[in-house]
Amino acid sequence: MAHARIPNIDAIEANQDPEMRLYATIGVIISLTAGLELTLLDIFIAGLCINERTAGEILFQAKAGSLQRDMALIALSARLKDTPLEADWKGLQDRIIKATSQGSSRHLLAHNVVRMTYEGGGFGMGAFGEGAFGATGESRYFVEQDHRKVLAGTQKPKKEDFSSLIEYSRGLIALMTDLDGFLLRVSETPYGRPHPSGGA
Repeated sequence: MAHARIPNIDAIEANQDPEMRLYATIGVIISLTAGLELTLLDIFIAGLCINERTAGEILFQAKAGSLQRDMALIALSARLKDTPLEADWKGLQDRIIKATSQGSSRHLLAHNVVRMTYEGGGFGMGAFGEGAFGATGESRYFVEQDHRKVLAGTQKPKKEDFSSLIEYSRGLIALMTDLDGFLLRVSETPYGRPHPSGGA
């Protein structure tokens, strides 16, 4: 099972540089969601009870991450149908979909840029750096859905700042912790038998 390193969120929050805090949080999210995506193979293995090599050969034929996710979730859902673990799995499944969907913070970060504004300056606001306007104000860093995609109707308006992204990070950590524990429970039950971890 692939594990992303769990970062020290408290240390990031304690950083007084708002730009560094935001970029550090973005790095946390990219790493954690990559770990979550790799865990899809473990879910697929648990669903089909096949070895890691065979499972990878099947799952990674799907190039789109969303398709890999759906294949893994369907496999384990079928295995746990009408079992005592089905309800708990349904809750985890919903959390996985929410964390990795096109409306997720991770998707926003992957396809948009960090922006900055100055607020509260004596001479007004500036959007492009220090200058006559906003040089004495407070810098604000955020990621916002590109307005051209919104106008085209391909994406919905969405904006994230440090506070919302740090909460998203905490949610990812909780999800991955819960998922690890759940997969262990599945492996210890008759309807989730231990399976080979390698070989053909």
